Amino acid sequence: MRNTTNIFSITVSALLLALFFISGNIIPPIMLIPAVPLTFQTFTVALMGLFLGVKKGLLCLFSLFLLTAAGVPMMSGFRGGLGVFVSPTSGFALGFVFIVVFMGLFRHFFIKSKKNVILSTAIFTLFALVGIFAQYTSGALGLAVQASQSKGFPALFMSSFIFLPFDLLKMYLALLTVLFIRKSKIGGVM
Repeated sequence: MRNTTNIFSITVSALLLALFFISGNIIPPIMLIPAVPLTFQTFTVALMGLFLGVKKGLLCLFSLFLLTAAGVPMMSGFRGGLGVFVSPTSGFALGFVFIVVFMGLFRHFFIKSKKNVILSTAIFTLFALVGIFAQYTSGALGLAVQASQSKGFPALFMSSFIFLPFDLLKMYLALLTVLFIRKSKIGGVM
């Protein structure tokens, strides 16, 4: 069974990496704030945590970072290379770690259990918001430090909230995707 689980995890990781590339480069991003695209990459990162859990989700995310650092254009706008990690928006990409962690924790504690739907939804919302706020904090710090913005961290952090409804919606879409696949038994070993 362990070998089947490893094959499943590797396969899901590869599919999520491909979906991440597609969601940031093939599906056109929406620009609400200049230089910060609205893509479905957050959806894919949430899937990493919800499908794979914290440990394997982070391995998948770090694989994404390694591919990006090696020059593969994984980030939105066909960006790749080490420059991605020193750009003004690098904090948002690095903040994906928080989304994987909180979605993975939710998976571990709640997705496999038969807890109250209302309670689970409330807890999912809390985990999603904490992950999103942590990513926004990382992104605002990246903008403030990397781009030497005169507005300062608080204004940059607050400006991220224009994305909150969209990011929360992407988190719920990721959860619904995972629940659908679990219910339909497409995933087999999920």
